[in-house]
Amino acid sequence: MAVRSSWRTGAGALHQFAGLASGREQQLRANGRGRRAVGGPANSGGLGSIVGLSLETSNVDIAKEFTDLLTYQRGFQANSRVITTADELNQEALNLKR
Repeated sequence: MAVRSSWRTGAGALHQFAGLASGREQQLRANGRGRRAVGGPANSGGLGSIVGLSLETSNVDIAKEFTDLLTYQRGFQANSRVITTADELNQEALNLKR
């Protein structure tokens, strides 16, 4: 299902979909009850409104994401040390051979 909208300065087009059901991984699918999208300008026909200069509430747990970032950073640092140590050992082995 494709929907085309036009966006003009100062006017926003919104669409209301009938016949959609929740699918996997936050996707929508047609449920056979209707396939037409009703469109029109914002604040008309029950389509809702567009609020400028506002943020949508995020569904991301910022504390968990930050903790994961720190964990990945520590892992990267540990791997870097392993590579540096292996490089130093190889250099020592080459020096001993000479």
